[in-house]
Amino acid sequence: MDLQTVLVLVLLFLAVFLLVYRRGRRLNLPPGPRGLPVVGNLLSLLPSKLLSNMAAWRQQYGDVYSVRFMNRVIVVLCGHKAIHDALVKQPEIFSDRPSMLSRTLRRDPGLVMAPYGERWAERRRFALSALRQFGMGRRSAEGRILEETTALCAAIRSLDGAPADISHFLGNAVSNIICSMSFGNRFQYDDEEFKRLSHAFSYLVGGRNRIVGMLLQFVLPLLRKLPMTSNWRSHGIQMSDYIIEFIMKRVEEHKASFDRSDIRDIIDVYLSEDAGSGVNEEALGTVIRDLFIAGSETTATTLKWGLLYTSLNPDVQTKVQEEIDREFPSGEVPPWSERGRLPYTEATIMEIQRIRAIVPLNLFHGTSADTTLYGYDIPAGSYIIPSLWSAMMDPEVTPEPEKFRPERFLDEEGKVVKPEWFLPFSAGRRRCLGEQLAKMELFLFYTSLLQQFTFKLPDGAPTPPMDGALGTVLSPAQYDICAIPRHTS
Repeated sequence: MDLQTVLVLVLLFLAVFLLVYRRGRRLNLPPGPRGLPVVGNLLSLLPSKLLSNMAAWRQQYGDVYSVRFMNRVIVVLCGHKAIHDALVKQPEIFSDRPSMLSRTLRRDPGLVMAPYGERWAERRRFALSALRQFGMGRRSAEGRILEETTALCAAIRSLDGAPADISHFLGNAVSNIICSMSFGNRFQYDDEEFKRLSHAFSYLVGGRNRIVGMLLQFVLPLLRKLPMTSNWRSHGIQMSDYIIEFIMKRVEEHKASFDRSDIRDIIDVYLSEDAGSGVNEEALGTVIRDLFIAGSETTATTLKWGLLYTSLNPDVQTKVQEEIDREFPSGEVPPWSERGRLPYTEATIMEIQRIRAIVPLNLFHGTSADTTLYGYDIPAGSYIIPSLWSAMMDPEVTPEPEKFRPERFLDEEGKVVKPEWFLPFSAGRRRCLGEQLAKMELFLFYTSLLQQFTFKLPDGAPTPPMDGALGTVLSPAQYDICAIPRHTS
């Protein structure tokens, strides 16, 4: 690229920046930190400092403020009330996705990244119908999960209490639930293709360097040429393509063995009926990909955080185990329908979801029309961050938010309460469609693990850093843990 071209690009960028800046001055945009010329608040938005910086900005500017990321103005919603007033009270406007999100991976946008509209609605209806048909929230799904808890506990028991990183066991177990619902079968944990599939999912949702690269290249497409963003995009596309090709291979296998009288899984649901114009064969691949990312990585990461906090709070662990033993002395896994008998256990799971929200800043929302919120102008096409972290870590509603206290979710009679600020699955029309499945998975996996094992960090091991790595999800640092069998049978 010659010097003249570089100068033209720089001048073009400055012109766009000044145009956006002047337009912002004319509008009554939410207040926010000034930032630097051209780059805006870029240096303050690096993942390692992002959550703490956003909390400080909320204290200074209020529950609705704006930040500048290069040439983009991003509106941040803090606290459960601001999130509710936007996503729930104005769903037609705040349920869109910024178009650049769906372009980053080149293919059909799938479901999660699809722009708001009738095609998105058709895909969501199809996904919900298929999940419900294969047991989401029903006994049939419970059977699949219980089968997987047996395999998971057997794999952990084989370690004989030795220190180990069991995160891959957790990821495999949860992924197998979606595999069973999507493809009609589960995989052995040592299956090589299953390992590659799990690695691809982990790459797409984790890592600070990848999230920075994605943000840079989608807010300023010219930066796609930079090595960091180019490498992220290239490898991200490869991982996404591998997942979709894996799924489409299963679709072809299903076509050869399809029997309309024996609907085995989500692929067969698609083959058996007209899924609507919003779900063609390519969309089926990306929708199932999204179900994997939304329904497996998030739950597995919650369990990773859960076992870490459980090991660091032995008093909580003891109370959970005593409650399970008291209510189910025979050793049977507590069934989903009987969860009401385990209020402290359920409150502990909720506290895990609260203290480390898996998608703390949600996914970017977008506005489909001009609107106002709390007296500020929010133009059409704005990028919106509904900060779930701010809602569930707000000291005004959760005193001492960094303390692990399941009692937050119990009333004076010891019954579970669900406050309006508890938003682990977001809110509004983009609320997680696999919420019921995730709740069932978390309950059955967590109770099974605590029923069969006592978890602790290895003797002399330092406490892992608890801030986590902010990618698409907030992941804990790698840690080893000892799972001590409670029963010898």
